[in-house]
Amino acid sequence: MFSFSRSSPSLGGTKDKRISFSPKIVETQGTTTSADYTPISLLGQSAYGEVVLANTKHGKKVVLKKINRLKMNKNLIANEVAAATILKHPGVVKVHDIFKESIYTYIVLEYLKGVDLFKYLSAKNFTPMKEKEVRPLFKQLVDTVMYCHSKKIAHRDIKLENIMYDRKKGRVKLIDFGLSERIENGKLCDLWCGSQDYVCPEIIKKEPYNGFAADVWSLGTILVSIKPHHDPHIIHIIITIIYTL
Repeated sequence: MFSFSRSSPSLGGTKDKRISFSPKIVETQGTTTSADYTPISLLGQSAYGEVVLANTKHGKKVVLKKINRLKMNKNLIANEVAAATILKHPGVVKVHDIFKESIYTYIVLEYLKGVDLFKYLSAKNFTPMKEKEVRPLFKQLVDTVMYCHSKKIAHRDIKLENIMYDRKKGRVKLIDFGLSERIENGKLCDLWCGSQDYVCPEIIKKEPYNGFAADVWSLGTILVSIKPHHDPHIIHIIITIIYTL
């Protein structure tokens, strides 16, 4: 989903004008339309489109992401659609359908109960989470990111707002692959994106960077955010070691 409410500034510079890859993407053409969904409420809006909570014809709640192809970078749209097509994992938000209508691309996502981690922590005045809660949560998140990387997809915008947390089930899910990229053969990224509080130093300095390593750096920042009573440098070292096992 779009990142409409950010805890930190977004970095929007880009040099990359290439389509990063050309996977075979299955999209519904002519069989599904926006009329098949009844809007319930607006979840967010940006210059590129909107995200709404909606009902299907059968009364099932879904999240409908509407992207204006004339305004959004076509490479980013292609990358997000590809990620939605490729990634199938319990820790990744599920995609029910993708279709085009007029100048818009629609991505139909599962409706997730719970709240994002930023809202969860904000409601608690950012009181650090207990370690017994953090351990399984963070392990799930690391497993999810490792899966994405095994499919050669870097998320590039991992932050509290993009992690949905269902406390009753003890589950987290990674959302919003709008800045993702599939990376082949050790290619370095030159799209300087993400949110300033979470990105690696290379992005801040606008240098080419490893997209997978950037995700790992963001994981370390997440861990510091939810359980800050640790040395952040040690945390990044630990995550790197875990990730390479």
